[in-house]
Amino acid sequence: MRCSPGEEYKVDYKDVDRLRHFINDRGKIEPRRKLATCALAQRAISHAVKRARHVGLLPYTLQHVRETRIFPLRG
Repeated sequence: MRCSPGEEYKVDYKDVDRLRHFINDRGKIEPRRKLATCALAQRAISHAVKRARHVGLLPYTLQHVRETRIFPLRG
């Protein structure tokens, strides 16, 4: 995501494939310094991920990640 005002901060919570790029293999939201996003974009990403978790599209914890196999497990 670019860091300029406009439509680029709109992140859809239903787009699970795109949101998977913003969370790590343990189901946590990646930090801003790793994603190289500005504060507004990071806030939009976090709101979308949290909304997708609330609806049930993304897992909350490592146990949910293991059960849903949303990411390949290490080791």
